[in-house]
Amino acid sequence: MESLLEFVDKLYRDIETKCPEKFLAGYSFSVLTVKQPYATMLVSDAKRYEFRNWKLPEKHIGKWILIHAGKEVLKAKVKVSDSCYKFFDGYAKDKHLFGCIVGAVLFGTPELSDTPIFTGYRWPVLECFRFNEPIRDIRGQQGLWKITF
Repeated sequence: MESLLEFVDKLYRDIETKCPEKFLAGYSFSVLTVKQPYATMLVSDAKRYEFRNWKLPEKHIGKWILIHAGKEVLKAKVKVSDSCYKFFDGYAKDKHLFGCIVGAVLFGTPELSDTPIFTGYRWPVLECFRFNEPIRDIRGQQGLWKITF
């Protein structure tokens, strides 16, 4: 079976292709839904950790996980950094980047985070990439979930 990176390599070689899901047909992947702008930031190497109140299951550590941009925009409870707003301003207006898979991330071993801002787990991003064209019209779920193309 080809790796996700081999799929992406094929995808980018074919400049006629606008739909990555054609190359993924018949394969199953784990997916994580993340609100914008954080979904795009994760796959663009602008966010180095994903923060959750639950630990990433060990079987997913070091495996590619597709990142699904949820249909809702982040409603910040804490002050969001300027770099986050830069991404937010650029992508919030693009309705195509909501309810779609925007790329993939390889997470490392989760670390316990106990700061005044967040208590829970932070999942380090080891590698990431963003699809040139998102896989559109995908309904997300909470937690980690599976998708078969």
